Amino acid sequence: MARHLLPSLMAVLLVAFSSLKADAAPPCAQITRMITPCAAYLADRALTPYGPCCMGVTALDRSAPLQDDRVAVCSCLKIISPRFPIMDSTRASSLPTLCGVSINITVTPSIDCNMMI
Repeated sequence: MARHLLPSLMAVLLVAFSSLKADAAPPCAQITRMITPCAAYLADRALTPYGPCCMGVTALDRSAPLQDDRVAVCSCLKIISPRFPIMDSTRASSLPTLCGVSINITVTPSIDCNMMI
């Protein structure tokens, strides 16, 4: 299976779809800090996502309550994806579940962030 960063980051993005607890999406620098602890798991260098990773995933989950917020998070992840090492898309798809976040949406590398629902 091909390893690509964008699917991994997009899987993390999916966690932003289930909560309505925040007022607006965080700035891109903060989103980057939220997902950075997951890099080892996503790159197949850790067996499971550890505490700070799931804390970041949960925070991201709560940070994008509205469609505009989700679009902003998606756009950020697309912008920052070249800054991260190559990630395993299979692990990325399992990350939300492993962190206790339910996701019912599949995001692909060709996603149009403006079409987020």
